[in-house]
Amino acid sequence: MSPDEQLAEAQGRQWRANPAFAARLDGVAEWLRANATSPLVDVLGWPRDGEWTDGQLFAVGQLLAHLRAGDLLLAEVKLAAAGKPVPSRELLQAALGSQIEVHTAIDDTMFLHFPWGLTADVRKLWAPVPATRSLATPSTIPLLLGSVPASAVLGKLRASTAVARWPVGQRTLSVLLTHPGGQVLHVRYP
Repeated sequence: MSPDEQLAEAQGRQWRANPAFAARLDGVAEWLRANATSPLVDVLGWPRDGEWTDGQLFAVGQLLAHLRAGDLLLAEVKLAAAGKPVPSRELLQAALGSQIEVHTAIDDTMFLHFPWGLTADVRKLWAPVPATRSLATPSTIPLLLGSVPASAVLGKLRASTAVARWPVGQRTLSVLLTHPGGQVLHVRYP
């Protein structure tokens, strides 16, 4: 279990022990059941074994709370090579062309480098979104390909204030970023 998963599980156990917070976890589970086929669930992350633990519910709940509050934005970049069964670094670089560079670090962590900033549509979910297509992003942000747990997405956002996601079968590169840019995500309570 990764450090991000361990932290999410510890926080999920704390929330489960408190009746008011446990109800919030149950609400997230209900939202997931109702939206199981939504591409947004793929972007936010799935548990590795397909079973929603309290930690993964906590992580999805945090991501949803920040999206609803407007301090987390979801920008989407259309990809020509999208919809492939298994996203890869090579497919993504081919789909993005020269506008964004895909790099791999020594530890096999992948990053996107935006030499001229990110230009993308901001998807309106619940909160008002900026009226611009050009977003202030860090010049380099972590990239998570394929199926990953929600705790990994939340962990990258806490560490980097932005994360790019290309889930299996999706036709867009989704970029989650804090708003205003560089803001650190804190725990949101129900």
